[in-house]
Amino acid sequence: MPFQSCFTRRFDLITFGTGYAAFGAVLKAHEQGKTVCIVSRQSDLLWESGRAFMPYAGTSADPLWKSWTTELQNRNAATNTEIDGALAEVIATELIAQKTIEVLYYSTPVAVEKSNDKLEAVIVATKAGYHRLVAHQWIDATEKAEVLCLTDPNLAARTPAKRNLFAYYQRLEWPDQNEYHLSTSTADLALSPTLWPRQRRLTISLSGETERPRNHMISSLQTFFEAHGQVLTDAPMSHCSLIDCPEYSPGNAPTLSLPSNVLSASPAVSSKAIITLADRFALGVKTADQLANHTVHNPPSDIHNRPINVSAQRSLETDVFVAGAGTGGAYASISAARTGANVIVIEPYEFPGGIGAGGGIHWYYYGIPGGLQAEADQRTLDIMPFFGGKRHVRGFHPEARKLILETMFDEAGITFLKGAMVCAAHTKDQNVTHVTSATARGLIDIRAHAFIDATGDGDLCVQAGADYTLGREGDGLVHAYSQSGGRLSERDGLLTVNHMNFDAGFTDPTDPEDLSRARIVGIRQYLQDQFSDESRWTYIAPAIGLRQSRQIKTDYTVTLSDLIERRKFPDAVGYTGAHYDNHAVDYEFESDEGLFWVWLCRAWRDGRTACEIPYRMILPKNLDNVWIACRAAGVTQDAHHSFRMQRDIQRLGEIAGNAAALSVIHQCGSRDVPFVALRNRLAETSALDLDKSELTLDFGPTDGLNTLSELCNESEISQEQIDEGLEALQNGQSSRAVWYLYRAGDRVRSEVIAALDSQNPLTSWIAAGVLALWGDTSAEHRLLNAIRTQEYGYNDTDDAKKPEQFNRVVPNWMAAISFLRCNGTQNTLPVFQDFVSQGNLALNVRTGMALTLERLVDRKILTKSDRDTLTPLLNAIGSGNTPGTYEIPQRNLTLASNSPQQRSGPQRNTHDDYSWQLVLILSRINKKLGLPIPEEAEQYRNDPRALVRRAFANII
Repeated sequence: MPFQSCFTRRFDLITFGTGYAAFGAVLKAHEQGKTVCIVSRQSDLLWESGRAFMPYAGTSADPLWKSWTTELQNRNAATNTEIDGALAEVIATELIAQKTIEVLYYSTPVAVEKSNDKLEAVIVATKAGYHRLVAHQWIDATEKAEVLCLTDPNLAARTPAKRNLFAYYQRLEWPDQNEYHLSTSTADLALSPTLWPRQRRLTISLSGETERPRNHMISSLQTFFEAHGQVLTDAPMSHCSLIDCPEYSPGNAPTLSLPSNVLSASPAVSSKAIITLADRFALGVKTADQLANHTVHNPPSDIHNRPINVSAQRSLETDVFVAGAGTGGAYASISAARTGANVIVIEPYEFPGGIGAGGGIHWYYYGIPGGLQAEADQRTLDIMPFFGGKRHVRGFHPEARKLILETMFDEAGITFLKGAMVCAAHTKDQNVTHVTSATARGLIDIRAHAFIDATGDGDLCVQAGADYTLGREGDGLVHAYSQSGGRLSERDGLLTVNHMNFDAGFTDPTDPEDLSRARIVGIRQYLQDQFSDESRWTYIAPAIGLRQSRQIKTDYTVTLSDLIERRKFPDAVGYTGAHYDNHAVDYEFESDEGLFWVWLCRAWRDGRTACEIPYRMILPKNLDNVWIACRAAGVTQDAHHSFRMQRDIQRLGEIAGNAAALSVIHQCGSRDVPFVALRNRLAETSALDLDKSELTLDFGPTDGLNTLSELCNESEISQEQIDEGLEALQNGQSSRAVWYLYRAGDRVRSEVIAALDSQNPLTSWIAAGVLALWGDTSAEHRLLNAIRTQEYGYNDTDDAKKPEQFNRVVPNWMAAISFLRCNGTQNTLPVFQDFVSQGNLALNVRTGMALTLERLVDRKILTKSDRDTLTPLLNAIGSGNTPGTYEIPQRNLTLASNSPQQRSGPQRNTHDDYSWQLVLILSRINKKLGLPIPEEAEQYRNDPRALVRRAFANII
């Protein structure tokens, strides 16, 4: 369906909240024929199941409840008394999508607009600023009536009778079916069987007046293990409550004074007993039923065009403000506080730790160990016996990590505001004066001396006016996102806690509507006809796995050359090390150097990258009191593929936190922080080893250790590297050494030109690629010949490294098509014409040819005077049967197959249509040549995918 923004529509009903009450309300309203939108600041449909993991189904005679529970039971996801939390979230997401009920996540209500006794609109704060939602009727089904509190700030929610937490343990065989009970001064504990034979549930029941219930998790686990630890031997915890699930006794409800077109389905302001999931669902259904008899208000026709005016109702002050408590923000907060600063950190989720704690990626992939992260790792390891122990968990346990980081926050005296995000930044003279944060209780202004952007997307920097880039130049795509889920694996007779991590698709991380779409797409991929104890998912990660978003322009931008050549910097504050781990396979859309590194050097897998971290890369240009502690730091698109690992971002967080605190102590800006003091602070935690000769770099789980002396080559290509490159050239060996030839330039030009005529086809191929990147037309004939003869280039290569098995490389003829964009001339046209006449060319062959032709136009090799020759070629590239348009994100580059690749597990559902890429390039070429834009381009202006819409926005 064509995209239509929630912010331009008028809905019959908008429901706030994503719990069972909201679920019941929207299902009922949809049944009544209403257009419905469900809105939440989180992305957790059925949070009681998928976040609190509350299992107790309860009973209800309502047909919708019976239909819902029957659907669960048909998929083995529930019994008459119990519902599996993770599977309920998956099945509910599928149900909402099938009914085309609109979902808007990542949006916090912060203001209401009323006319007389009617609610006309609600203003929500998002990553993309403030937006207006318009509806005829409204239901507030948030737990504590967040929207109603905007209409009545004095509204008080009732206190729960209990607050329950749940932890789930897994074991191949349990010794008995007994229940185990234990009471302490603060909690009642009970271990009992569940609907899955291999699973047991530990229930932790706390008083309803308990503040911060999750803080009691570690002590409760410790107490239970001391009494009944033998029962949980060899039983890892797979998942547990991220938030508590309240129970409410019947009682008097607060007095509500509501607009006539608004009703409440909030459990905390109801008079009814709310204990089971059915109780909550029934509350929502009944509210939707009642609303059928209430006023239907028609907002004014111009309401969407009105200016939005909002202001904060409260303000706070601190020394250091950190936006985001994720991978980098948590460490930024702790290091700033330990250096002596008062710190406020806000976080959209209900926990700290980012992708490692909430995104399901609970193990390290490359990066350099050490520093504050080493302390957090050890402290996590210390409490892991309560979570199953090291041998039952791949990496670190994500729940243990969340709890340890919160403990470290408390120890450091950090003010941690959960469920809050930065939505505006205010500046004066290149300094941020304060930020506005959206919370569950409206807007708050927070003033500080120093500001750290740990949002992942550079939100604070952009709101403060910083410049940035977004996506690769070829088509605007950023890295693919993942939607991880927990799963169990059997190893050596034991169950281990693991996760499923795969590329789910592409999204625009700066757009709340597209993030909502991506979240739904990702979760739906977990749907199965039936689940079993062996095939089920234990949880769906609450944080979508975003690998890339904006790259903020900073004082220094780390490049791919820096990483490959292992650059040293005068302002070094740490180290990074990985490999070129991009998740794209269509390298024709990547940069020239990225294309060269992977398709000619063939170094995606074997070419390790590393360099020192320059302090300047975390300083946004034109802002004097802001630091970046997230993936939005100053790296190029190419460098980001390597410089984005969890350890990298944790290190940036520690650097930024220390620097910000020192700026408070010395009352200076980011560029005037005493550098020696900063380095000494980092040395104290081993984040920076001042005795570099003793530092070792961990390059991953299987690659051993390299010394720092191997890291710190001089910035200029050395004679030793040139000799290594020339040897590789003569041997026809693709490797990182070929990169040295490219970078050496005129120092090796004569040798490379001579090699072009070598009898060794691999030698001449490498020479042609190097010359092409230099823009040297003398190599054109070699590249064109590779296309004419459909040169393969991998005859003597191990099978595992051939294009058929390894999707990071392609046959030489396909690489030649793309290299010609750097040095091709008009001689390219007849060769392309002959090649495309074969027909049945796969999508990536066509896009490679189109991108090369576009570059020739940009280089003025082809001009409007060539339109008569170009037009039939462009038409041929864009027409006919095109295999490979409907594929998975990390597909093999199928060159002539009509059948999309099939994968097992959730990846089987990740296929998407990529035909838009070809239409995009052809549209750009036609526009530059003054030719008609292809008719197909119009449909992509309203594509459901934001990055596609963005790509076509300036063409038509």
